[in-house]
Formats: sequence, structure tokens, C-alpha cells
Amino acid sequence: MVRVGYTTAWSGDLIVRVAREFGAWHPRYDVELKDITHGAAIAALQNTHGAAVAALHNEDVDLLIAERPVEVPAIRVGPVLFSERRALLVPIDHPLAAPESASSEDFAILGERHLSSRRRAGLGSGAMSDQEGSGLSWMGRNASYAHRKDEVSVSGMRACLSLTARRGPDTRRWLERLGAPAPVLDDPVAYRDFVPPPAGKPGHTAGALSVGMIDCCGDWAIIVEDDLAATWYLAQLLDDDLVSPEDEELVCVTLNHHDLPGRIVYSPYRTAASWTTDFGRSFFEDRLTAPRDATGDLRAFDEALAQAGGIHSRMDPVRAWGEVSEDEWATGAYRAVEGRFGISLSRDQVEQGSLPAIVLPLPG
Repeated sequence: MVRVGYTTAWSGDLIVRVAREFGAWHPRYDVELKDITHGAAIAALQNTHGAAVAALHNEDVDLLIAERPVEVPAIRVGPVLFSERRALLVPIDHPLAAPESASSEDFAILGERHLSSRRRAGLGSGAMSDQEGSGLSWMGRNASYAHRKDEVSVSGMRACLSLTARRGPDTRRWLERLGAPAPVLDDPVAYRDFVPPPAGKPGHTAGALSVGMIDCCGDWAIIVEDDLAATWYLAQLLDDDLVSPEDEELVCVTLNHHDLPGRIVYSPYRTAASWTTDFGRSFFEDRLTAPRDATGDLRAFDEALAQAGGIHSRMDPVRAWGEVSEDEWATGAYRAVEGRFGISLSRDQVEQGSLPAIVLPLPG
């Protein structure tokens, strides 16, 4: 009996073929294969192949196929049998699905609860991509209402952009809760080609509709609007059912041109509560009762805001409130959202209006 162990699934095919070949040459011997991946994985957390090595020491196996390094004096390590290129598996609608290759830095935009929600410089750093047309900071640079005149030169949106991003089960049901009409969801049309319906839900006229765009980034569904405010923000003020349940996570940057200042809303996963702060302020400032932050996610997002220049009391050097423009506050907010959650939108697609249109009835 020859007992052979392997610590990685991609070694299995090689081991089976070798075992068959060995059996053909030595029919008197049986080959027993042992998958000890789980033990190796646990041992990897301790920077050693302890479980796999223990199997050799305890004579559970006679030969082990394992990834390097294996640096144990009592174990003799042979030559490299094969090597594999790294591969990345992502959903078909993920931002990294289209390019033929991805760098190690790009991996940071994967979702936090799956691999990582960090982008570029890491989770909660407030880091962002300053490349024109990527990330989110470009949205903040045209936040003030004075930029509205720039809208006439594009077929999509360029200025006064509010954003609502949500991840969780059943995105369609969430959109329906917001009042999105079924025909719009069933038959998506590019924003630039979209003709608004004459009415939203009963009692609403065409003038009470917000027509925005919808996109996805990883497991986030994103709504971008160039109306006065984010529709979700206005709706949740009147409807408690729109506050995210425990299985959702939601972040909203709403410019609130109808009622300045702009605001940031965050509903962490596993909390069923939303917290709001004004542009330039911490989530933990000027509150009679400090937010309950059992998961630590709110504090991490708050730190991302500070690192992105989005909190006045944390500015270095400190500037007078009046010296900081709305564009700067919005840019800091969008930088923090990108850096913390890995959310990104294509400026070209938004300005060209090539993303699907979404229709939401304004509350009231």
C-alpha cells in the first residue's frame, strides 16, 4: 500500500493519473489517495503546513503533494512537479470580467464580504483612483447647482449627481419597493433613448418622477440621479420600510439642492438602521446619543471620510467652513465611498447616457 496525500484540489487530476500509471507498472501495490486540503488550510493560517506535515510524521501518508514552501527539517522536499497561472473568478457583470487580465491592485475592488471591498490602498483608507473618468470623485467635482448648465452638452448626465448604492438579496424587489415600474425593469432602455412614462404609481404625474440611471459594480446595485436629491433619501424619510433590513447594506450621497447641505447616509450590514450626517461632518459629531456601531462598519466609513478630506474637524490644515466649496465636500464623500466600498462608475457611460434608465416616483 502506498498512501499519497495532496493539499490542493488542482493536484487531484495529476495524482489520479500518476496512481494509474504506477498501478500499471506495479500491480502488486495499491495506491490510496488522501485529500488533506482542510488541514493544510487551517495550518496555512499559522504559516505552516502543520496538518499535512503531521500526516507524514504520523505515517498517515507516505508521499505528499503540496504547494511550496514546505520548510521542515524532517521532511525531504522534491522538485516542482507543475505550476499554474493565477486565475480570477468573478460574476459576468463584475468590473473585472471584461478585461483580459487584472493586476494585484485591481483585486481590491472585490466585494468586502467575499474577498475584499477595498480599492487601491485598502479597506477604510478613503483611497481612490484619480484617473479622469474612473472611480467616483469626478461626480463630486461637478456637484454644485452652478454646473447644471453643463448638462446641455451631453446626452446623459454630468452635473449635480446623487448616488444610492445597495447590496443584498433580491435587487428587483428593492427597486419595486422604491416604486420602479415593472415595464421599465422588464425591458431596460438606455437613458439617452428613454421616453418617461406619463405617470409613475397612481396619483403621480410625469412631473413627480425622477429618471436616473442604474448600474452595478460587483454586488452593488447603483442608482445615479441628477435631480435635486436622491429619491431613496427622500422616500425613506416618509417610509420606514425603506430603511435597509439586516441583510442589506446601503450608502447614499444626496446633494439635497432643495434643502442644503448635502448629506451622506449609511446603513451597515446586519444593523437594520441608517445613520445620516451632513457634508463635512463626522457620523459621530454633534449627537446627543452616540451611534451604536456593533459591527465597526460605521466607524470605518467615518475614518474613510476623514482620510478623503470629507470631515471638517479632521482637515489638516484646518480651513474655515466658508472656504470649502460644495464640490469639495461632495468629492470627499465620493472618494470615501469609492475607497471604503470599492464602488466605481464610468464617467463616459454616465455622460453618454448609455446605462439603463430607471424611473422612480418622487415622494409627496
